[in-house]
Amino acid sequence: MTSLKPRWITSLAADGTDHASLQALQHLRARLDPFVLAATIERKLRHIYSLAHRGPVQAARRPRPHQRFEIRRLPTQTRHVGAGVR
Repeated sequence: MTSLKPRWITSLAADGTDHASLQALQHLRARLDPFVLAATIERKLRHIYSLAHRGPVQAARRPRPHQRFEIRRLPTQTRHVGAGVR
C-alpha cells in the first residue's frame, strides 16, 4: 500500500527538481494560516458580490453628448402586399 503524501513532498525526491523554488514554497506554506486565508478570500468575495448587486444604475440628470444612448432605426423598405409573389 502506498502512503498518501502531498505532491510537493513527493516532488522533493524527484530528479531534476529545483530545490530553491521548493524551499520557497515550503517557507510560504509554513507562514500561511488556512483560517486567515479563508477569511481573506471570504471578505474579497463578499466585496465582489456587493459590487455586482448594487441595484439599478441611475441615469445622469443632464447627460452630456458622449453619455447619450439613442437607438436609431434604419428605415425599412415598404413592401406591398402581394407584390412579387407568384
